[in-house]
Amino acid sequence: MDFFSTQNILVHIPIGAGGYDLSWIEAVGTVAGLLCIWLASLEKIANYAFGLINVTLFAI
Repeated sequence: MDFFSTQNILVHIPIGAGGYDLSWIEAVGTVAGLLCIWLASLEKIANYAFGLINVTLFAI
């Protein structure tokens, strides 16, 4: 199982004509982005770490 592959599908979202396959790496990147925003709203310095994780996962 290759975690960093976009072919490793977590769930199929039935939107539109063909739907959308959400991979594990996209799901983890999205959760990291949401944590980053939440921590930034609380003015916590840890938001930078989650922001870097978010950007790195979506850049892969």
